[in-house]
Amino acid sequence: MNTVFSSSTVPTGRQNAPALDWNPPIAHAFTAARIGLLCGSALVVLLGIAPATDAQEGSSEPVEGSIALAAAGSGATDTPLVMTLTVPAEDLAVGQPVEVVASVPIEPGENVSSFVVQANRFIEVLDVTRQTEPDGQLSNRWLVRLAVFRPGRYESDGLSARVLRLDGSLTTAASEPFALNVVSGIVNESDPQLTPSAVPAPVVTLDWRVVYALAGLAMALIGAIIALVVNRVRKPRVEPPPPPKRPAWEVALEALQALQDADLLSVGERLQFHMRLSEILRTFVGDLLNIPAVESTTSEIETFLQRHQHEVGHQGAEIVRILEDTDLVKFARFTPPDEMSQALYSRTRAVVHDLAERAKELAARTEQSERVPDPPTPDNDDAHGGVP
Repeated sequence: MNTVFSSSTVPTGRQNAPALDWNPPIAHAFTAARIGLLCGSALVVLLGIAPATDAQEGSSEPVEGSIALAAAGSGATDTPLVMTLTVPAEDLAVGQPVEVVASVPIEPGENVSSFVVQANRFIEVLDVTRQTEPDGQLSNRWLVRLAVFRPGRYESDGLSARVLRLDGSLTTAASEPFALNVVSGIVNESDPQLTPSAVPAPVVTLDWRVVYALAGLAMALIGAIIALVVNRVRKPRVEPPPPPKRPAWEVALEALQALQDADLLSVGERLQFHMRLSEILRTFVGDLLNIPAVESTTSEIETFLQRHQHEVGHQGAEIVRILEDTDLVKFARFTPPDEMSQALYSRTRAVVHDLAERAKELAARTEQSERVPDPPTPDNDDAHGGVP
């Protein structure tokens, strides 16, 4: 093989890469070889197809298994089964599902699927449910729910389904044609027409804003008149003065008398007796001195009594001792004899009497001091101060 390299120089001074050129005889030889290769390939293909065709034409009996393979591969089907439909005759509303019962004569174990409405794309299959017999076995009836979403009369070539037979082959079940009449729930005329345009008429409306404003002013005026009349007619109500507060010692003496009448010691209610006795004394001291004696401990009451030594005098120490004795029964579960409890009751009554007399005496002194007139002031009306 002879190879010729040629190079050329670009006028701008750059040198091109060397180009590879074949001799013309060699190029013709390569072209002829390619054409021969293509012709041989076509001949081999023709020779392979011809024997197969001759074998098929010369043999009248099919090869075993060829029919089943051809049917499974190419989707060939047997004679279609007759499907029986039960379609309601009444009109349907747009989008209203209609239940169609499809009966397919199949053997037990065979399967039916892929229900399709033929030759009408506006009738849609919503769902399919296989029905059962009363004994619970699967029946040969399918409940097919159809729907149409636009009004009109829709005719179909029938309902079809795919049936898988026991031998593995597929066949088709088809029904007779049926039709569905769908009416619109909005349009109540078969050929509705537009009504002619009405003649424009003047429209007069009431401006409710003015009405609301006038009503508001009227209500405000009426309210002002009513308020003025009520203020003139209504007189100030004078509340009666509250009854004077009873003296603390009267309340305490009544409570002590009620405790004595209850006779709790005779029935064994010693704890209840001492608790009520302590409560009576605490209430009396609290009302007399205006202190929270009921909610306070004995130590806190002793502090209060020291601050009010002027009102209670030496009875402050006696009050503390009585409360301490009742605390022994209340908290320490001490059970004194009845004589000691009666003596404690008598001491409490004596304290109330003594403090009542002391309170009355202090009140009398205060009232007397308030009634004493002030000493007269010297008359200094003289210009010289009373000096002649």
